Amino acid sequence: MKFKPQDRIFHVAAAWGAVWGLAAVALTGCVSPSLEDAAPTAAQAAAPGPIVTGEYPNLNVPPASAATPISDAEKAALTRDLAATRSRVNAGPSAANAENEAERLRRLARTHAQQRLEELEKGE
Repeated sequence: MKFKPQDRIFHVAAAWGAVWGLAAVALTGCVSPSLEDAAPTAAQAAAPGPIVTGEYPNLNVPPASAATPISDAEKAALTRDLAATRSRVNAGPSAANAENEAERLRRLARTHAQQRLEELEKGE
């Protein structure tokens, strides 16, 4: 069975599609989303934020510390550890040794390159 665009089934389907489309538009136009719909009232009450008391806040009160500050003995111990680590790291090779090492590596690279060229030439 072959359907043609002028058949009755296409007219009925188009009519029902239009009815459902208009119903969907009408229903969505009647409802506006609100905060109460998105989150329950208990969740809104538990949200942190400023509390309105009708008075100005006192900004001269120092905030409470999140952790206890370190003592002078702990500070001295940490400073000693840091100084020891710094001296150990800085005890590496001097600049003169670094230049000598760089030159040694350049010579090594030249000799290895020369040896490799000779091996390639012998292989041909």
